[in-house]
Amino acid sequence: MADIGEDEDQIYTVGSSKKWVIQTIREAWKRFKAKIKQKHFIPYENIEDMVKNRPLQVPEYQFIKLLLYWSHPTIREVIQRNKKNKEQQKFPHRMGPVNFARVRAALRESKGTNEEPKRFEVFIATRTSRKRKELNKGTQTAIEMFQSRQASGETEEEAFHSLF
Repeated sequence: MADIGEDEDQIYTVGSSKKWVIQTIREAWKRFKAKIKQKHFIPYENIEDMVKNRPLQVPEYQFIKLLLYWSHPTIREVIQRNKKNKEQQKFPHRMGPVNFARVRAALRESKGTNEEPKRFEVFIATRTSRKRKELNKGTQTAIEMFQSRQASGETEEEAFHSLF
């Protein structure tokens, strides 16, 4: 891959730029579909009303295909299952599309020792938003309980197992 520029000690390559562009477009497309579903699918009872109130920037034939996809029984089952699973999460992570392996790698790098991060360090890192908003109450309680168990003499592993 050829270098196409340097900016503050970071070298950008054609491959990394292409990957970033594709990822950004994918995320924008996903947000766009979610917005359409919220405004033009969920509020209406039948496909005729949905089509009548479709977003004008989406061609009718494409919108109908999307509606048929969302209405398909198999897809509806998957949606319901995912919704149920999401509601059962006690401590939702707040990393968006960033996977846990990347979080662990970043934690290893930040330590400077190349030592594998502890499970609870990963737990905290993945439950704290990048914008540093408040944690949900369940997560905050779990962190406090973990810290109190450690203060009472339990090892990190024992405290982690007792909570989860």
